[in-house]
Amino acid sequence: MSTWQTTLCRLCMIVVISGAGAPAAPVSMEAFLKQKKTWSTQIGKLQVLEGRCGSASQLRMTMKGCSLEFSSKRRLPRLTRRGGKDVNVLVTGRLLKEGAKLFFSVEKVKVQPGDIEMFNQRRPRGARAKPEEWYRLSDWAAKRGRFYKDRELLEKARVAEREGLSLSRRTADGRSDRLEEVVQLAVSRKADPRTVQLIRHELLWALKTDAGRDLPKLKQLRKRIGRELTGSRDTTNRLGEKQRALYLRDPVRVYEEADDVEQRAMHRFLFASLSLEIILAEARSDGSNARAIASRIRQEVPERSDVADTWELKALERDRRRVGQMNQGEMEEMVARLRAAKQPDLAEEAIDTWLTVQQRSLLELGTAGRMQLADLYLSLKNDPRTAVEWLTRADDLSPGNAEVAKRLKRLGYVKRQGRWVSEDGGETVATRRKQFDAGGIREGMVGREVLSQHGKPGSVSRVAAAGLVSEIWVYERFVVYLVRKGGNGLATVRAVRNLRARR
Repeated sequence: MSTWQTTLCRLCMIVVISGAGAPAAPVSMEAFLKQKKTWSTQIGKLQVLEGRCGSASQLRMTMKGCSLEFSSKRRLPRLTRRGGKDVNVLVTGRLLKEGAKLFFSVEKVKVQPGDIEMFNQRRPRGARAKPEEWYRLSDWAAKRGRFYKDRELLEKARVAEREGLSLSRRTADGRSDRLEEVVQLAVSRKADPRTVQLIRHELLWALKTDAGRDLPKLKQLRKRIGRELTGSRDTTNRLGEKQRALYLRDPVRVYEEADDVEQRAMHRFLFASLSLEIILAEARSDGSNARAIASRIRQEVPERSDVADTWELKALERDRRRVGQMNQGEMEEMVARLRAAKQPDLAEEAIDTWLTVQQRSLLELGTAGRMQLADLYLSLKNDPRTAVEWLTRADDLSPGNAEVAKRLKRLGYVKRQGRWVSEDGGETVATRRKQFDAGGIREGMVGREVLSQHGKPGSVSRVAAAGLVSEIWVYERFVVYLVRKGGNGLATVRAVRNLRARR
């Protein structure tokens, strides 16, 4: 460029500058860079830029994040700090162009407080501070932190956001509708996951309180917990008994103080408690679906097997009351459940009760009925002795019956001189028959031993006098006389009398 052209260019710039008014409000460096496409229209206009100084010499300086040259005709103040800390400045000057080169002519530089200092100055204070003030501070710090890649300032932004959300939570005062708004705000602001989770946990507890016993609301809430709280469907997440008590006493505080593993266990506890509440709300008062309730608890809330056991026993108790109406398959299934529930005595009692009921009808079938009774005692009680007795009774009714003889021989008995005797030369059936007719019952025997050997009697009658209760138990072949001291004392045998057999 010739000398006269340079002179003309500078004269043009003077004309432009002389027409510029007072500078506008400071513009951040980030905003200034976003206007880059319009810089050509800003030439000569007095501007104030705000930002961080990158480096500086006597007449030149750089601004963080900007590649534009900043030059001054006057000596610049010291703009660097020890320890690498950036210096915030207000730079007053103009965009100028010399040939094809665009630069910023610095006319004045003023050092400003640092961003951390500004953050602390802007912190809301006092009881009247509002959440919105914290959010504005957070947004300012986050925006500058991202532009300058300043980790410390970004952390300050997160602190301010947490303060704002915490204040919003306190303002919500435990109300689910307000907490719902805080959760949505936290999500929309992309707050850190732990903060969002703390608020969401408090909201879900508030919704549980609101739901009361409203079953549809409880079911909807359970779905939401399963969807929003990590680990709530994982049955391996377990709270210890002490932790559980503390959590129930103050769920929000205890949850906030817990680590991630403990929080996942609390998620599961909340989900499981709600599931159990829903299941039990659907239990019928008459216990008719107690077995289904127990099954659902084992499937959906396996950690509460103790509650499932209680309902299983309720179902079994209800079934036991109707054991006499069951077919054999139903009875055997119930007995298997009693044994699984570690109730072997009740299982045997159920078998005895069922056999007593069957005995009444099978005896009407004569020989065939007695043979069936023998089969039942073998299959259900593994009692060959009683089976033999019923088979000999069948033989009494139908002497020489080939099927009866075949079964007795299979059990180790042969007929000699008209009497059935064991093959090993032991006692004859006739000898044991006498014991069987008398029930094998001895004076002084406890009543439950009689029940264990022969099941429930066909009929029972009682007479109370002078603090004693006399009972008469009538079986098909014999009658047992017992005496019981007081209403709850043990019944003991005092006499047995045989009855004449029916043919």
